[in-house]
Amino acid sequence: MVGYCLVPSETWGDRFLVPADAEIVIEGEIPLLRTWHAWETGTGPRG
Repeated sequence: MVGYCLVPSETWGDRFLVPADAEIVIEGEIPLLRTWHAWETGTGPRG
């Protein structure tokens, strides 16, 4: 069994844990409601 040491993120704190030994962590937020609406209405990018 492999264990991981997790620490709170800089942005989200205890709500989002990241690996303590990670060299790079990219944090961000995708507003899903707006993204889904754009997809459904055809006003957003489709990939």
